[in-house]
Amino acid sequence: MPEYILHQKPGHAIEEAVGNPDFDNAEILVYAGGVLERVLPVNYDTLNRLRPVPPPSYMQREKVMGEYVLDKPIAPNHFIVGINPHVQAIYSTVREAGTSTLEDVYKSLAKDYRILPDNSLGMAIVKDLIDGMNRDGFLVKIKKRSGVVLYGPGLAPRGKHHLVDFLPGFDPIEYQIVWYVEVKGMASRADIHEYILHRLEWLKSPSELDWYINRLAPKGAGFVTRALNKVLGTRTAVPEGNLERLEGERFTFRKPLLAFA
Repeated sequence: MPEYILHQKPGHAIEEAVGNPDFDNAEILVYAGGVLERVLPVNYDTLNRLRPVPPPSYMQREKVMGEYVLDKPIAPNHFIVGINPHVQAIYSTVREAGTSTLEDVYKSLAKDYRILPDNSLGMAIVKDLIDGMNRDGFLVKIKKRSGVVLYGPGLAPRGKHHLVDFLPGFDPIEYQIVWYVEVKGMASRADIHEYILHRLEWLKSPSELDWYINRLAPKGAGFVTRALNKVLGTRTAVPEGNLERLEGERFTFRKPLLAFA
């Protein structure tokens, strides 16, 4: 399986090529079996189709450099490794505004960042995340005499010095899962757990990740269930997901995600 590695062009630093790659400062090295096969240009298509990664030397140096404290802005359209991306967006929204209501935060994630659906599910996710961030001390809850509840920034979350780009219009966790399975060809549940929980470190709990996997690959997808037949009296199939579920808890790519409306 080919490896796609970001590499800086002459006159540019690797930090620039990795943090904000474009045609002028970076190129993509394509390796097969450890041998350089070709060099591709950096553009919107190659970045999003191939998803190149930083070179191993950069990753090793990042481990030495240590933590990234979320008390300063991140490069546009990027999240860092080590913190749930929705948490990053919430903290950045509140930090920049000073104080925010629940509705302010929801609007930011659904309409500005566009990393959650603009519906009741998106609001429920924001509520759950804000409650958790308040418990963990990342947000401070302020109740005004008028009854209005505001949230201010608390302790700044700490991640790692490694940027991961995201596309507005998609949940970044869902996007990374689908991209990973598509590029890998076939991935087990354990593979996906390793990538999201241990490499990106965007979720802490396997059950949280399984919720995403089961949404993307619903059980029985494409098959008519007896229960649906009995209730509806029709041959209604379970909707197909973006991933196809195989035997042994393995998954393959079925179709791309649709951007949020």
